[in-house]
Amino acid sequence: MVSKAVRAEDIRAFVARDRSAIAALKVAHWAHQYRLHGSEATVGVGRDLFDHAQATRPEYPDARERDADLQDHITLKRLLDRVAHGHRPIR
Repeated sequence: MVSKAVRAEDIRAFVARDRSAIAALKVAHWAHQYRLHGSEATVGVGRDLFDHAQATRPEYPDARERDADLQDHITLKRLLDRVAHGHRPIR
């Protein structure tokens, strides 16, 4: 197998690609999946990603990652509480 060197112009072309059509297709796909399967569509994908992470890194998540995840959930909960009570989110 022969490997070609990556050229700077190839990287620039890749970075400059218009991704809006792909983004729109992703939104449409997941909206369709949600209509068909409800929240189980996304929960199932999350479960699959977690299983894959543990297969590639059996210690996943470690204590530091669990702590960071908990902090993220606490932050989200506070933001949702503020919105539910008519307050603007803190930026």
